[in-house]
Formats: sequence, C-alpha cells, structure tokens
Amino acid sequence: MRRLHLTFSFGQMMKTISIILLMVILPCFVLAQQKEKAIFSNPFNQIEINNNFIMARLPDSGIRWIIKRDSKKEVSTYGQVLQLKDGDVIILLEKHTRYNIQAEIREGLGFLHYTCIIDARFSGEDIKSASGTIEVKKKRLNQPNNGN
Repeated sequence: MRRLHLTFSFGQMMKTISIILLMVILPCFVLAQQKEKAIFSNPFNQIEINNNFIMARLPDSGIRWIIKRDSKKEVSTYGQVLQLKDGDVIILLEKHTRYNIQAEIREGLGFLHYTCIIDARFSGEDIKSASGTIEVKKKRLNQPNNGN
C-alpha cells in the first residue's frame, strides 16, 4: 500500500492558513459592521407624518423596549405605534442599548434626531455611540381620479 506524503514549505503553510483565516474572518467582520450600522440607524419599522404627528411603528418581532416618556415607563409591544408631536422626547431602553429620540416637525417634514449608545463591555468591547437624524416625509394621500 502506497502512502501519500505531502510536503509543504513553511511559507506555503502560512499562506494557506492566512487564506483560510481571511475566508472565515472577513465575512464575519463585514456582517458585524452591517449589523452595527443597522442597529445604529433606525429602531423603527415604519415612520410617517399624519396630522402633524410623527407615527413611528416598532418592528413586529425582535427587541421589546422599555419606553420612557416624561416620567412614565412602559414595555413596548410588537408593532406598537408611537405618536410623537414636535418637541417630544422619548427614550428606548434595552439591556445594553439606549436610544434618545427627539421629534421635530417643520414645513411638512418630520425629523427624528437620535443618539444611540450600545454598552458592549459585557463582551469585552467598548461603549459605542452614534447620532443621526431620520427624515420623515409627509404621508401622501392618493387623489381620486375624477376622469379629468
């Protein structure tokens, strides 16, 4: 019976290991960056303006937030719609995530200004934060066609 004997030089072996590591680590890094960007960008499933209120709908699954508004606290429900008027401030809290959100309505446009803080120290990472603004356009109603 013949034995198959493979010989690799140290350089070939290091090159092979490097390629394998890149094939595993790079996709994980890209997915982590995409997930982080998605987390920081918008905690709502749908946002629209209706009668000078911003209607912000939470997703139908996933995180259940503690919602702080003024001195009141409540646990969110899936698909819950938050009605925000100009100047309203709410805080969405989850184990390691906090969103401070302020509503602004002007000239037919709505804006949700947010700061998101993620405390990842439990997993050996740092506290991360991001701020931004989500622009909300006024809900357009379909105009009936009168045949003109």
